[in-house]
Amino acid sequence: MLSLSKTGEPHRTTEGEWKHLDSGHWLTYQLENTPWRLVIELSHSGIQSQIFSAILPYLLMGGIFAALLLFVVLYQHYSFSQPALELAKFIEDLPEQERINQPRTSKKWKYWFNSAAKTEMDRRQHLETISHHNQELEQRVEERTIALKEALDALKAAQDELIQSEKMAGLGSLVAGIAHELNTPIGNALLVSSTIKSLNDDFKEDIEQGLTQRLLDEYLDHSSESADSIERNLKRAAELIKSFKQVAVDQSSYQRRSFDLPEILHELRVTMSPTLKKHQIELIESDTPPVGMDSFPGPLTQVLMNLLSNTVTHAFSNQTERKVTITASAVSENMARIELEDNGDGIESHNLSKIFDPFYTTRLGQGGSGLGLSIVFNIVTGILGGEITVNSEKGVGTRFTITIPLTAPE
Repeated sequence: MLSLSKTGEPHRTTEGEWKHLDSGHWLTYQLENTPWRLVIELSHSGIQSQIFSAILPYLLMGGIFAALLLFVVLYQHYSFSQPALELAKFIEDLPEQERINQPRTSKKWKYWFNSAAKTEMDRRQHLETISHHNQELEQRVEERTIALKEALDALKAAQDELIQSEKMAGLGSLVAGIAHELNTPIGNALLVSSTIKSLNDDFKEDIEQGLTQRLLDEYLDHSSESADSIERNLKRAAELIKSFKQVAVDQSSYQRRSFDLPEILHELRVTMSPTLKKHQIELIESDTPPVGMDSFPGPLTQVLMNLLSNTVTHAFSNQTERKVTITASAVSENMARIELEDNGDGIESHNLSKIFDPFYTTRLGQGGSGLGLSIVFNIVTGILGGEITVNSEKGVGTRFTITIPLTAPE
């Protein structure tokens, strides 16, 4: 709407500058080549009407979009989120439920709840099966354990019996050897005593015919020689009996006492000499300085006797000179070492790791039980508290080395 106005404020206002009124806004422009000015007025209601008409389509689209978004969110919540949360809680609570109770849900979620319930039922059935199998397995293990314990007890009893038989067999062989060895000095003593008796009878007859200085001197010489012979033979017998008695007492009692190691070696030499002599084996005992020990002489003697018996049985074949050397010494303030070495056939290298195993022998059925060296190993590492090693070279010989404490462990 165009209108004319008098010269006034529009003519004094800067061109293009907005002016504010209570009812709206206005501005002026100078028309070229004319004294006229163009005044443009915009009311508040007109501006609002223009703005509203401009943003109305966008408001309508925003409202529709918001409504659609709310619908989608609600649909997602009730159709997916809420059932999914219920399914998660249902699965979490399943292990604690004694009876499985499925919540009411839509058909499309029914499959997943049924699947979770079935999986839980399968798991419980599987656990029950495993528990049943475990009970059966425990029962079988208990039965097998009892059976194995009984078998082990029977095996241990048999092993103890075999060990005792081995010891008795060795003792029987020792008794036979000692008896044979005693037969010589005692027989010689009896023979000399018979000679003395005959000499006394002759001397009585000579006295009746007349005693001379020559007859008296001959009688005294013969009597002195006979007495010396009897004394030597009886001392030999007494030494054998003493050694055998000490060995027998030590082996039967397993008593701990103080002793000198060379005494044990001497008793061993005297006791085993009949067996060694029978097999033409020379026992060489090196000079051993005094070695005081507080230990078990019986088990120690048994160890050495078993080693010598093993040497007699296994070491030699066609050697013309059969020698066994025993050396003993104190290697420190607390330890002693005993070495038994022979010049026999030696041991095959693949057998060295097995010789201390129970029942292992290369002479099964030929006098070997496989227990001799096993007993040796158990005694040395057990009651004597030491260790034993073996070195051997085929065709050269074998050396057993025993290292034991001077004071046996309690």
